[in-house]
Amino acid sequence: MTIKFYRVSYQAFSIIGVQGSGKTNWIYYLARKFKKKFKDQGITAYIPYSHRNFVAFLYHYTYDFNEYFGIPEDPKYIFIAVDDMSFLIRNNATANDILYLISVIRHLNKQFKRVYVAFVTHYSKATRPFLRLTNVKILTSITSFEELEGLKGMFPPSSLYDFFNLYTEDPTKFYTLINHYGNVFITKIRKQKKPKFDIEVTKDYEVDIRDKFEQLLKKLSLEFITSKDHL
Repeated sequence: MTIKFYRVSYQAFSIIGVQGSGKTNWIYYLARKFKKKFKDQGITAYIPYSHRNFVAFLYHYTYDFNEYFGIPEDPKYIFIAVDDMSFLIRNNATANDILYLISVIRHLNKQFKRVYVAFVTHYSKATRPFLRLTNVKILTSITSFEELEGLKGMFPPSSLYDFFNLYTEDPTKFYTLINHYGNVFITKIRKQKKPKFDIEVTKDYEVDIRDKFEQLLKKLSLEFITSKDHL
């Protein structure tokens, strides 16, 4: 069994694990696999560990994507990697708003026929709603029975125990447990070099983050109460 990019309008990946367990390596692997499949018809975007960066990307993705990022109008497919979602869900209000934006991301830009999104996150109770939004769940570590119990709704218990035994025996082997549309298997990939992303959102983006977030949510007919906790 291997990971596939299906020809659907929206496909989402969750990559869950502790630091140093190979989560970003999976982002690089998926980005390369996406480019190999879609070639010039697909573009990749990498958004690192910042609420500000994520909102900035979504705003320009919605309103002036091609012009702002210098992207031609030819590509029909996009792979968006968000690394690390853990920093975006510090409180329930932010998490709920971001969850909604993610759930409708395929509607925010009509240019793309298919949208593929990958989220890196550390496991916690707050991440469970994100896991439920994703078609493919990639687990790179499991360090406690508490985690194991919390993940039983996402993976079969027998697979979790098998992976727990493998991981705790030697975490440096970088085995990964995957639930791919209900098909569950354990695998591993080689160390990946960082690919060249077509778009890489950095801290240099100058946006009024509160204003952009409000505009996005208003566009989607949501009420949004501004708060410092959202920034």
